[in-house]
Amino acid sequence: MQATDILVNGRFTPAQLELLKLFATETSEEDLKMIKQFFVQYLAKKAFDAYDAALDKKGYTVEEINGWSKEHNRTPYESYRKFLASKKGKS
Repeated sequence: MQATDILVNGRFTPAQLELLKLFATETSEEDLKMIKQFFVQYLAKKAFDAYDAALDKKGYTVEEINGWSKEHNRTPYESYRKFLASKKGKS
């Protein structure tokens, strides 16, 4: 659900309603920091769980993924420029 959906439809999700109830009372800065930290940890855990599930589904290993970070698949631009220049000279 988009923020604009709430404005147009006037409906909140159950999670949004619970958050509104939580913030309806006076909340200290320390409590806000703890709530933010909770959400960060919760969302990070979900992201890592999704990552692990994707690895399992595709059959990738952590070693394979770490190996990908060491690959050099970039276009060799200088060589390509020289190649193009040589083509122009032959035309």
